Amino acid sequence: MFLNLNWFLITSVFLLIVGVAPARAAMGELYSESTYVPQYGILTETQVRLPILQIESASLFIGAALQRQDSTSSDQDALYEKNRVMAVLGGRWTVWKSLTLLAEFRTEERSRGGLYLGDIFEYDIKAVPMFSEFYAESFVLPSFHNDPVIAAWFKQGLRFRLSHHFILDPYLEVYVRRSPDADLGRDTEQARAGLRGIYLLGSWSAQVLIYESFVKDESSHNEALFVIGGSF
Repeated sequence: MFLNLNWFLITSVFLLIVGVAPARAAMGELYSESTYVPQYGILTETQVRLPILQIESASLFIGAALQRQDSTSSDQDALYEKNRVMAVLGGRWTVWKSLTLLAEFRTEERSRGGLYLGDIFEYDIKAVPMFSEFYAESFVLPSFHNDPVIAAWFKQGLRFRLSHHFILDPYLEVYVRRSPDADLGRDTEQARAGLRGIYLLGSWSAQVLIYESFVKDESSHNEALFVIGGSF
């Protein structure tokens, strides 16, 4: 299923073409994620997507992506390699609830295709606000390898709504990653403790995560994450 990027793109485009509903007006999206990794410095990917066709749960979009690695780093990650600006043409289809199929053709030999799934649940236990969150993804980057990179995590924590705009989440997390090639990232299994601050403003949000692995080794090097995203 994950061996050929063309399968993902053809499937997505086919689902868009065979739809009979008229296209709906859609808003653009911006997403930016910066990860601090001591070995590589600060790794950033920023994406802008502009839907050009949306039919029911499927959409076709164009956009741009910027990948950047902190120039002060003494090492490099093959997925970033200092600075890259790429044009993007892609399709996205919500298969079921939060299960989504994504295919992107990117310049600079950075095309990718795969599946991702994630959701968050908020609830109270004896008046204590809590949340459970999960996310999993499996992506093929055929310019590097025909086998997928797989990552998944589960967070369990407390949720404090300090104001209408600000949320604070202390949490515990289990994180697993599998990669067919060390250039695409290391295999790792981690149990973490972390703190996440979320600022909400309309359709936009900014998140800062600081986390620490209980067992320190060469693969447990992620320490901080900053994410901003929204629609316009």
